[in-house]
Amino acid sequence: MGRRYDIEINILLDDQSPLYDASLERLDEVRHQISNRLKLDPADHWISISFTQDPDWL
Repeated sequence: MGRRYDIEINILLDDQSPLYDASLERLDEVRHQISNRLKLDPADHWISISFTQDPDWL
């Protein structure tokens, strides 16, 4: 048994955010960039990255 990381990242967007009107493709690109920068073996982590404009979801 090894270590496994469960990572949850919630990003709050407002109408001033550069990602506010982003396409799904752009948001997926941001997810890939974040995941790649973590430099973890994909087999060793589960990552969930969400985007919302409603603070109640945080």
